[in-house]
Amino acid sequence: MFGKKRRFVAATEHCQFLGTNIKGQMSDLYEAVCDAQRALGMEPRSDSRLTQSFVKGTAEPEYSSPEIVAHELVMTDHIYSSTLYGDIIEEVMRNVADWMRRKYKLPWGDTWTIVRFYVPTMLKLHCMISTGQAFTNVPLNLQPQFRSSTPS
Repeated sequence: MFGKKRRFVAATEHCQFLGTNIKGQMSDLYEAVCDAQRALGMEPRSDSRLTQSFVKGTAEPEYSSPEIVAHELVMTDHIYSSTLYGDIIEEVMRNVADWMRRKYKLPWGDTWTIVRFYVPTMLKLHCMISTGQAFTNVPLNLQPQFRSSTPS
């Protein structure tokens, strides 16, 4: 039988192996997102929260592949560079949060959770619509493919 010390060493070695394996998988996912971005003509940034959450497995379910994550990042970069989105997002989020909190008498944490989830997408769409822009410079073949619920 193993003594307490040997069991501890074995468990530590196993955890280190798993840690290395997990880090390797995370690195592979990160590189896959970067490669997909480059394929779309965008140089990856190291500060992408979406990429980080995808690699950690904490991204929203619609971000199910490196290609879909890259597509979202390219679209967001396009919106930042061609509209006022980046200049106004913080102020808009604060104003919407303030309005919601007063109107519905919500606690600040709940208000911010709602605003953080909905407002960025709403503002991206608003900026694109109000400037008359279309997403013409990004390949549309990266749209998620949904399976039919009926058998073929």
